[in-house]
Amino acid sequence: MSCQANYPRIKQKDLESLGKLIGDYPFDYKEWKRQFTFYEKQWKEYFTKIFLPIIKKEKSLKSIDLIIWESCPGGMVFPHPNYAFNNLSAKVIWPRDRFLIEAAKKAYNASWEVVKTEVTKVTKKQPDEVTKKDLLQAISTKGYLIIDLLPTHGFVMKNIRKKILNVDDNKQETHGYEGLQVLRKHWKTKNQFIESNLPKGIKIENKETTPLVGTLEGLYNKINPKTSTSVK
Repeated sequence: MSCQANYPRIKQKDLESLGKLIGDYPFDYKEWKRQFTFYEKQWKEYFTKIFLPIIKKEKSLKSIDLIIWESCPGGMVFPHPNYAFNNLSAKVIWPRDRFLIEAAKKAYNASWEVVKTEVTKVTKKQPDEVTKKDLLQAISTKGYLIIDLLPTHGFVMKNIRKKILNVDDNKQETHGYEGLQVLRKHWKTKNQFIESNLPKGIKIENKETTPLVGTLEGLYNKINPKTSTSVK
C-alpha cells in the first residue's frame, strides 16, 4: 500500500494473505478489492473534505483524538447502510447510526439529546433532520477523527476476532502471520496518510487512551505490538 495521495491501495497478494488468516470470505478477490476500495475512498472523502477543512480553521487546536472503530459493517449488503461515511445526506437514525451517535456523545462529552441541541444551533435544523454529514462535521469541530482499525470490510467481525488474536508472532512462516502483517501494514499506512496531511503543529494524541470496546482493545494491541493501551 501507499501512504501518498493515491491512498487507498491494496494488492491482491495482500488480500490473499489476509484471506488465509480470516478465511470464509464470500466473494472472489476482485469483488473484495472493489468493496475495500469503495469503503476506504468514502473514509478518505470524509477525512479530506470534512475533517481537514474544519481542523485547518481551528487555529487554536494543537492535537486531535482518535475514535477507533473495529471495521466497517459486515454482511452481504453493499454498500452497507450502517457505514457512517456513505450517503452523508441521510438523516441520523437509531439504531442504524448508533456508532456515529456514540462518537458524537464522546466528542461532546454529553448525552445524545444535548448533542442534537448543540448541532441544531449550528445547522438551524430540527433535531430529527440532522444528517450524517452534520454529525461528522460537529465531531470534527471537537478535534476528534474517526478511523477503522481493520481493512476487513464486509466481514462479520465476531467470526474472525479470535483468528486474529490467536496468531503466534513467533511462527513467522504461517499464513496467519502473513495476514497479520497485512493488518499491521494497513494500520501503519493509514496513520501515515493522516499524519502527512495534518496541518503543521497538530499531533495525534491519546492513542493509548482512546476508548475501546470489548475485544477491540485486544485487536488494537495485536495490530500495535509495541503499544500498550489503557481503556478509560
